[in-house]
Amino acid sequence: MFNLFQYAAVAKAILKDGPNISTALEKYDKGLDKMHAANASRPAPANEKARLKFEMDQEAVANKIVRNRAKLQHARRELEEEIDAVQRAARKISNVHHWA
Repeated sequence: MFNLFQYAAVAKAILKDGPNISTALEKYDKGLDKMHAANASRPAPANEKARLKFEMDQEAVANKIVRNRAKLQHARRELEEEIDAVQRAARKISNVHHWA
């Protein structure tokens, strides 16, 4: 059975901590973007054998950065959606109390 008190506790936690978490996720995303740019701008070695390994390593690093950024962005979007849902529910509850 759905427990209204549990929902209220979760909703309060989302409203209290959600914006700070969202800001932190955005900060990490920007940091990963800088890492991606720094990785892409590294000069390739002059040695052909080293160049091939460097390109493979660089591609692997770039792929990891892109995957991690996607995970962060997804988590942030989900958090923003939850914050919006809780705020809508709070407005509805407030309206009910106003008319009751």
